[in-house]
Amino acid sequence: MSDNCFIDGLKILKKSSKEAVGSINEFEEFKEYMHVERPIQNELFDIIKKANDADGPQLILVCGGVGDGKSHTISYLKHRYPELLNNFNIHNDATESNSPDKSAIETLDEILWPFSDNNLENILKRDKWIVAINLGTLNNFINSEFSSNYSKLLEYIEENNILESEVSDEVQNISENFHHVNFSDYQLYTVSNDGVKSKYIENIIGKIIGKNGENPFYRGYSGLCSNCSEKDKCPVKINYELISNEKFREKLIEIIIEAIIKYKLIISTRDILNFMYYLIVTPELDSHASENIKDKINSQKTIDYIQSLTPYLVFEGQESSKIMKFISNLNPLNKRNKDLDLLLIELNTSENLLNMVNSYSKFEKIPNFENEISDGSSISKSDKKTLIEFIIRSRLFFEDSSDSMKDAIYGDYLKNLYLLNKHEKNKDIKTIHEDIKKAIYCWNGNGIGENLLNVSTGSKQFKYLISHSLEIKPNYESFKPRSESCHELLKFLPYLQLDYSLNDTNIKIEVDYFLYELLMKIKEGYRPNKKDKSTNIKFNSQMSKISTIGSQNELYVAKIGDDEIKFKLEYDDEFKEYTISGVR
Repeated sequence: MSDNCFIDGLKILKKSSKEAVGSINEFEEFKEYMHVERPIQNELFDIIKKANDADGPQLILVCGGVGDGKSHTISYLKHRYPELLNNFNIHNDATESNSPDKSAIETLDEILWPFSDNNLENILKRDKWIVAINLGTLNNFINSEFSSNYSKLLEYIEENNILESEVSDEVQNISENFHHVNFSDYQLYTVSNDGVKSKYIENIIGKIIGKNGENPFYRGYSGLCSNCSEKDKCPVKINYELISNEKFREKLIEIIIEAIIKYKLIISTRDILNFMYYLIVTPELDSHASENIKDKINSQKTIDYIQSLTPYLVFEGQESSKIMKFISNLNPLNKRNKDLDLLLIELNTSENLLNMVNSYSKFEKIPNFENEISDGSSISKSDKKTLIEFIIRSRLFFEDSSDSMKDAIYGDYLKNLYLLNKHEKNKDIKTIHEDIKKAIYCWNGNGIGENLLNVSTGSKQFKYLISHSLEIKPNYESFKPRSESCHELLKFLPYLQLDYSLNDTNIKIEVDYFLYELLMKIKEGYRPNKKDKSTNIKFNSQMSKISTIGSQNELYVAKIGDDEIKFKLEYDDEFKEYTISGVR
């Protein structure tokens, strides 16, 4: 930790710091201190111990997506248990080639060759491998020309649904030679009937603010900030103290998880550390040399100070942090409603905004440097806007959540996320299936009648609706209760997955948050536009396929705006003729 300024010691958290760079054979003191255990680490360690004691070739596939922690976990275990891990060959990135004249798939074939069908029969072979591999690369390999040599491995992959959108509590096919863990089954957060939490993110932040002698950041804060001549004016000091506040930290983690769920973020530990740095240190202070920081702090204005505080920064740092870029979309000012509008009116007409800042933010009194913000209407429009923004954002962190600050659709989505992953059949499960079913029927506009799905005519016309018959029923056959009895789910799909039978054809529908939000609007009568359909192109493509499942031998036609007269057009396969009849 630097002897000059607390900020210097915090810079190790930045993504650009030299400590951010490492390899599987390196695990520096800082990384060891910052390491936080995850359930999948213990699962992988148990598999490694089992494979180490086993006879015959042993292959451990560490599967997942980009940036989900596969390499870090293997690196940590190699550092922590070198005698055990030295018994294994490790290929840490199956997207890379070991040779410039070979593709990644060819390299992977070389590595996996001891586990080909022929070599598995060679009792003299005792190869033990740990291979970290992205699911996309694994999928490419099993569809490559080399796959014919690996029927046993492919059988293991298929029977354990490694490439499928399913989460299993148990290995379905226990193999003597093959083992796997799947990072895609685990998220950075857990889900329960009470909402979402992240012990992992909480523990990472705890490494930064924990009040103990092992924490280099706390040592720097307590040693440098308490003796600093600018401690009463320093936003970095108060931001560190603010993040140490349990209630504030809980809300901060909720916001991070909301961004992960809504925007399907894949974030690493390094992303979280970089995010925490820019919650504490403004980009402006970050850019100054440590010997100039005190002068900069001493010359700041009250508005500069307020804009440097965490409740303001968290929604402003789009350029500083990957996480902030998306959190900026969750700015509470974007959620307009009656309660918020009334508060904005009150703030805009207030004669003493600074008092209201102190009241709503629950800070110790915000310093009014040189009495810059005076009572009355002398404050500039831009400064007034900043103060109001700060008050609204602080209210999100410091007040008990009121209905005006809650996202009801997001709350319903979390509830359904838990229920669908828990696989408990109840009235709520029936409700979500019926809601999505109704939205499917209305995707191309309200149908002419019950169980009728509108058909796109392929050209713009606004006089007639054309529908065909399609029966959609929820399919609960695969809805088996999870063996995991815990109230809090550790392994789950990060989206809603619903199964339906459509005229005896089974189809699975994946619904992420923004598609869910759209479908709930459609259920209430909203008509999706071209942008909605292009944004949800996968679901729109599914809807096109669903349209072909409906009856092809009968169509229903109605004039738009006339609910009384409908016509049914039928085709008789036997006599090769059409008939048309009026229906009510």
